[in-house]
Amino acid sequence: MTLFRMIAAAILVLMLTSGVHSADAPKLERLVIGYPAPVASLGIVDVMRKGGLFKKNGLDVDLVYIQGSPILTTAMVSGQVP
Repeated sequence: MTLFRMIAAAILVLMLTSGVHSADAPKLERLVIGYPAPVASLGIVDVMRKGGLFKKNGLDVDLVYIQGSPILTTAMVSGQVP
């Protein structure tokens, strides 16, 4: 499974399982998405973030560029990036 598909699957699961928030004080769930290279296939995630789709579904998404797959893998294993 490619990194893009794994990220897309994780985003979909989070969007489907996010709880209903109260209308008075919506609390956004923070999600850090790490990516190893600035490629066009990951552009949709940035478009979704800038378009407000994540906030609409209760997520505060932070895109983090982590240079190189080994470093990203280490960050994922340590729990810094899901």
